[in-house]
Amino acid sequence: MALLKGSSAHNLFLKSLLRAGLQWKDVNVVYLSPSDGRAAFEQGKVDAWVVWDPYYSAAVVDGSARVLGDGQGLNPAGSFFVVNGPFAQQHPQAIATIIQTLGKAQRLSLDQPDESIALMAGTLGLPPAVVKSYFEHRSPAPIRPLQAIDIANQQRTADLFFANGLIPKKVDVQQVVLKPQ
Repeated sequence: MALLKGSSAHNLFLKSLLRAGLQWKDVNVVYLSPSDGRAAFEQGKVDAWVVWDPYYSAAVVDGSARVLGDGQGLNPAGSFFVVNGPFAQQHPQAIATIIQTLGKAQRLSLDQPDESIALMAGTLGLPPAVVKSYFEHRSPAPIRPLQAIDIANQQRTADLFFANGLIPKKVDVQQVVLKPQ
């Protein structure tokens, strides 16, 4: 099994294992970046690969992978944009502007999918079919500042990782969350 340590894929795989009645110690996991994970998977060096889009869509669209699970019913933690702490403290208005701009871009991509697929495919050098698949899987939830539910979900993830020996000490997510100013 290949996945990126500490990623949403790590969280998804752990939750999938537990739902199946297995433990972390029951599997052999190799921590690899998405590109190294794909190479190891395609070369038969690992039997499975847990990854996010657009890597997931690229492997499925080109036929090199088959989906075994997608996180439905596992309450995955979601996607996040991260920023350097000192920058966020010094430039809170920039953070608000970035969130607003990302939200506008997301809405535009939902309203104009064909144009957005073409633009993203050209920018990333991916086949349009891969970007289209990625667009079909992404959440339509609006991009927004973190809310209490997001922080609680992240705390549950941190607690789950600690309980399964994947992190050495308990983490208080509240201590690393950007507080509104």
